[in-house]
Amino acid sequence: MINNRFTRLRFIFSDASQNLKLLWRQNLLALLGIATGSACFIAVLNISGSAQQEINQIFTEMGPGRFVIDLTWNNNIYYQSQRIDQVLASFYQEKALSIAPISTIHTAVFHRSDRIQAPLILTTPALMDTLDLEMAQGRYLKSLDSIQKNVVLGSEVAKIINLKSLASSTEQYIRVDRQYFKVIGVLNSIPRSQLMSFDPNQSIFMHIDGLSRFSGQQNIQSLLGNFPPSLNPETNTQALTHAISTLSGIRDVELRSPVQLIDSMQKSQKQLSYFLFAVGVISLLLGSIGIINVMLSNIRSRTKEIGLRLAVGSQLRDIRDLFLLESTLLTTLGASIGLIFSVVLTYAYALLTDTSFQLSASYSLLGLFSTILVSMLFGLYPAIKAARLQPVEALRDE
Repeated sequence: MINNRFTRLRFIFSDASQNLKLLWRQNLLALLGIATGSACFIAVLNISGSAQQEINQIFTEMGPGRFVIDLTWNNNIYYQSQRIDQVLASFYQEKALSIAPISTIHTAVFHRSDRIQAPLILTTPALMDTLDLEMAQGRYLKSLDSIQKNVVLGSEVAKIINLKSLASSTEQYIRVDRQYFKVIGVLNSIPRSQLMSFDPNQSIFMHIDGLSRFSGQQNIQSLLGNFPPSLNPETNTQALTHAISTLSGIRDVELRSPVQLIDSMQKSQKQLSYFLFAVGVISLLLGSIGIINVMLSNIRSRTKEIGLRLAVGSQLRDIRDLFLLESTLLTTLGASIGLIFSVVLTYAYALLTDTSFQLSASYSLLGLFSTILVSMLFGLYPAIKAARLQPVEALRDE
C-alpha cells in the first residue's frame, strides 16, 4: 500500500514537472510575482530584525545607567560649582553617582602652525569613570590641572598631530586663543555614544575650571552621569533632574537618557516596519493572486486533458493533487528565487540607510515557508475546481 502511494505521488510529481516546463510562458508571470512578493516579505522580516538588534546594541553601548542633563541658564547668571555640588552631594553618597560637568568650546586650536579641527571639552576628572575612559599614553586630568594649563587628547586628535609618544624629551603643546597648553595624555579609542553631543576620539579635554580663561564661556552646558544599573537609573535620573531644575539661575533643564532615546528610535522603527510589512504582504498577495489566475488559465486550456484523464480512470483526487502540486512547485521555485533577491534588497537598504547588513536564518526561513504556505492556499481553489469537472462536459469543451 505504501509502495502504491509512493508510485502515485511519483507519477503526479513527474506530470506536474512536465506540465510546468511545457507551459513555462504562461507560468513565467506568476513565477515573477511570487519571487517579487517573497523577496519583499523576507527582506522586510530581515530589515525589521536587524533594526531591532541594532537598537539593542546601541542601548548596550550607551549603558542603561548613563544620562545627560542639558542646562539652560538665565542671562548674566554664571555657573557656581558650589550650588550644583550641594545638590549632587546626596546622590554621590547614597546612589554611587558618577557625574561630570561638560562645557564645549569651538575655537581655533593649533599645533605648531597647523590648525586642528577639534572641540575643547572642559570637564572634571570624574569624566574618566563616567565614560569608562582608558589612557593610551600619559595620564588623565586631576584636580591640580584646575590651575595648570594641561590637556588630554582624544585618539584621533593624537593621530592628526602625529603624536607617537609622550615619553620623548620634547614636550607637546597646543595653542588656544594665544595660550599654550601642555599635552599630558592620550585616550584610547572608544565607540561614540549617540547620547553624547561630542566624539571623545576627536576632542581635546581640559579641566572645567579653565572656563575663566576664555571670554564668553562662563557656564557649563550639560551634566554627563552614570548610575549603576542596580539602582533604577530611570527613577534616579528623574529625581536628579528635578533637583537641578530648582536651582536659581537655571531657566530650563532637559534630560536625555538611553531609555528615552531607544523609545524614540523604536517608535520610528515600528512605523517603518509596519509600512514595509504592508508592502511585503501586498506584494505577496499580488503574487498569490497571480498563481490563482495562471492555474485557472491552465485549467481552461487543459479542460480536454482533464476530461481524458478522468475518462481513462484517473480519480478526482489525482486531478486535484496534480494541479495542487503544480502550484506548489511553481510557488516553491518563486519563493526560492525571492529568497536570493531578498538578500540584495536587504543589502541595498543597509547601504542607503547606513546601517549594518545582517541576515537572520530564522527570519529568512520563516518568510520562505510563509510565502509557500500562503501561495499553496491560493492554489487550492483552482485545484479543487479542476477536480470537480465532469468527464463528459470536459471532453465536449471546445
